[in-house]
Amino acid sequence: MSDLTISYYMPELKHGSLNLTTQIPIVYLIEMIAHRLDDERDNG
Repeated sequence: MSDLTISYYMPELKHGSLNLTTQIPIVYLIEMIAHRLDDERDNG
């Protein structure tokens, strides 16, 4: 279970039978938020 949910829309990209949709954008977003929170904790 999670205390926080981050919803986002990612259109499904296909090339023939190959699904090109990826989770990389949301992983980047979560890491960026974590780094900013860490910076604020260190500086604040």
